[in-house]
Amino acid sequence: MAEDIEDKLLYLRLANGREVPVMGTGEIPSRTRGVGAMPALAAGDWADDTLDRRWRNPTLEELRHDIDHFHLPPATARRDRTWAEWHYFNVLSADRRRWAFISFILGGEVPDGEWGGQVLVTLHEQGGRSRRFVAEVPPTGVRFSTMRADVDIGRSSVRVLPDGRYAVTAHATEQGSGDAVDVDLILTPASGAYFPGAALASGEVVSGYVVPALRADATGRICVRAACEELRAVQAYHDHNWGVWRGVTWEWGAARAGAYTLLYGRVQPADSAMATQPLFAYLVDSLGFLSVFRPREISYVDAGSVRADGAEIRVPSRATMIDVRGDDTLRVDLTIEDATATDTRRPTVERGDALAARGLSRPYFVQMKGIVRLTGRVAGRILSGEGSGFFETYR
Repeated sequence: MAEDIEDKLLYLRLANGREVPVMGTGEIPSRTRGVGAMPALAAGDWADDTLDRRWRNPTLEELRHDIDHFHLPPATARRDRTWAEWHYFNVLSADRRRWAFISFILGGEVPDGEWGGQVLVTLHEQGGRSRRFVAEVPPTGVRFSTMRADVDIGRSSVRVLPDGRYAVTAHATEQGSGDAVDVDLILTPASGAYFPGAALASGEVVSGYVVPALRADATGRICVRAACEELRAVQAYHDHNWGVWRGVTWEWGAARAGAYTLLYGRVQPADSAMATQPLFAYLVDSLGFLSVFRPREISYVDAGSVRADGAEIRVPSRATMIDVRGDDTLRVDLTIEDATATDTRRPTVERGDALAARGLSRPYFVQMKGIVRLTGRVAGRILSGEGSGFFETYR
């Protein structure tokens, strides 16, 4: 099929100053020729170049860099200390009893003001304690690129390998005990299981999000002092966020449900009508993208409780999302098995915050692990699946 990008009226300014109206279009020449729509050429040659090839058929390495590279703050956010951008990974043990959240964060007035990098690793055990490991690095120890997904923060790094896998290495120290964590993982994204990205820029609100590895496997080890846990092809996930986070909260979740993989979410800027907008629920299967739904709300039952810095916080025990779009239907039921709450008014909170407090009206960031049950129908196909995932909200 032809790959039309856009038809647009443009004006060509000639050397003598005269302007001529022209129609600009973006097409892939070989695709246009393949469907018999090749225009008659008045002069010159029109054939695929290197960028055309990369657009229509990127290698896995090129695809990762194209959607997962870093950014510089736009002019409206250049001096906003709540600017942050991060790679986030999670991995779940084979018995589903232990998991790790790993974040590589750049935050502050990037690149010319007061900013720096953080590596945050939190280790969790169902029904047990959580451990937090942090490494803070000045700008001189941070290397990132607006053309690549690779990043270095001190001794820690993310690298895209030539075959499209991610090499993740992290070193950080536990607050309090001084124990060190060493992470050495290779993450392999499933074919076609990615969210290509979305960006929002409205006034002072800037928010971008992409999921290069919605469904992935991870192999390697996580070591604390001399004790290592070996991981082989365990459930994993990777996303990338950037933007201005003053007053911003979100609903988010990602889970496997049998043959399906679910991503849902909504960004909620402070004092904005956007907080009332529907969530998106994005489904993939073994062939890639399957469907998008727009549930109006996620209905929580806050029957659980956890403690955060001495305060008791009510947290969800279950949640439900439902949407009907013509003949297609979706119901998502979450059962929460474990939850932690972090006060965002303190520093070093993964998944945002980085180097500046965000001033939230709901300051407790709740991270949950649990079971997702998915039912419904898409294009006449019955949906049914169950599996594990991670979910986030605020209280």
